[in-house]
Amino acid sequence: RNRGRANIRSHLVSRGQTMEALYKELSELDPSTALQVVSRWLIDNNLKAAEQTLQEDFETNPLSVNPSSKGKPRDHQTPPPAEALPVPGTSTRPGRLFDAEPVDPSMVSETLLMKPDPVFHGERDERKREAADIAEFQLTVHFDALTSGLESETHFRVEERQIIAGRYVVIQYLGSGTFCHTVQCEDLKGSGSHRFVCVKVSKNTKDIFDQNLWEVKLLKMLASRVSSEERKLLPQLLNVFYFRETLFIVYELLRDNLYHIYKYIEECQLPKYFTVDRLREVARQCLLTLQCLHSQEVIHCDLKPENILISSLTMCKVKVIDYGNAYLHHDQRCSYVQSRAYRAPEVVLGLPYSTKVDMWSLG
Repeated sequence: RNRGRANIRSHLVSRGQTMEALYKELSELDPSTALQVVSRWLIDNNLKAAEQTLQEDFETNPLSVNPSSKGKPRDHQTPPPAEALPVPGTSTRPGRLFDAEPVDPSMVSETLLMKPDPVFHGERDERKREAADIAEFQLTVHFDALTSGLESETHFRVEERQIIAGRYVVIQYLGSGTFCHTVQCEDLKGSGSHRFVCVKVSKNTKDIFDQNLWEVKLLKMLASRVSSEERKLLPQLLNVFYFRETLFIVYELLRDNLYHIYKYIEECQLPKYFTVDRLREVARQCLLTLQCLHSQEVIHCDLKPENILISSLTMCKVKVIDYGNAYLHHDQRCSYVQSRAYRAPEVVLGLPYSTKVDMWSLG
């Protein structure tokens, strides 16, 4: 037994000496030659993925494999390339959504640094508008006989366990956006899958009120024009009403958005959910939704992971939401649309745009 232990010890020592010798030999080579030697060994041992990662790392950051260049000033003629956020479980390197080093503003076009003044593309045909058929929908106004005049507060204050319009019991706060607050409620008159709903509480300025009301009008219009199969792609609008000088929009209750689910899985180190097959399914459903919108000359104008909600995790069903920023292609369209990270080049440059900007955001 002692002889066996001695043999193991000598084997480990010789192995360590071999590794030291290899390292010394590689250190004497220039970085490019050493990289070729290591890459060849990785390929010969069926470690193609590791070889590819090494090549990418060398191209992205030569300092990591070239100690002799440490301390030298980096060439600022070209900004460092950004590294995309990795898919969970596929990389041990931290992902970044921004450049590794600050980009010198002098190297960036002034057009990209300035926020352009909003302008409107297209013209509104008032003659056609006056001659067009008038559509309508029912808006219920709830009120009590004990209050006169205006509300004491400009914006509706939402509290847990509060009952809105004698029907919707607030369960929890879901989130807040530019135009509204969102809460999960129990519908005292609902049943089945609509017992629990999502209620959007509009903020009380005229522009925001009109924007939220436009979302209702658009969804009503689409529901009346598209097929029953296409209606399943859109968020289901259950109710809209006016209460205490505030507009409330009731939708079917969906799960969290793609961005939050991705971050939750990543931070909690849970098994990867967004496999290639599931990503294909998400993309397919988004494309079908865009096909439905574009066939009616509707541009969504704000497609992003935060506006794609999961309706079923087991079946990988999603729905595109938030139509308040949408425009009709034949009508006037504001030049300042889309979230910055998903903004199409023609929008960045202030040029006229079409339904193709949604395809850019999806890509």
